[in-house]
Amino acid sequence: EVRDARLADISESDAAWSLSAARIKSVRPRVVPLSARAIELFAACRKRHSGQGDFLFEAAPGRPVNGAAMLMLMRRIRRTGVPHGFPYSFRAWAVERGYRPGEIANAPLAARRKVMDEWSAFCAGRGRA
Repeated sequence: EVRDARLADISESDAAWSLSAARIKSVRPRVVPLSARAIELFAACRKRHSGQGDFLFEAAPGRPVNGAAMLMLMRRIRRTGVPHGFPYSFRAWAVERGYRPGEIANAPLAARRKVMDEWSAFCAGRGRA
C-alpha cells in the first residue's frame, strides 16, 4: 500500500493517510494517523514530486516505485528485516507497551496519532526499547 500511495491520499492538515475501500479491496475505507515525522517525510516527497501522475513515491516521473524498492533501500542503509514485517513489528511493539490487540485500531484518531508518534520515535532510536 505504501509504494502505491497517492498525493491526494495524504492530508497534512489532518495528519492522516486515507485509503479508499475500493483501493484496499475492503468494505470500509481506512484512515491511518500519521506521526509528525511521517508528515515531514511526505511533505518532502511532495516538494520533490515531478508533477506527473499522482504517486507519492516515484521511481521515475509519473511512475511508482517497484515492489523491491523498499527492500533495496533497507539493504542500502544496512537494516535487517523485510518491509512486509513492519505491521508485525508494530503489533509486537504495541503489545510490549501494554496495548491490547485491537485497542489502537478502535481508538479515536487523535489517540492513534499519539501512538504513531511514539512508534516513530522508537523506530528512529529515540523511544524506549
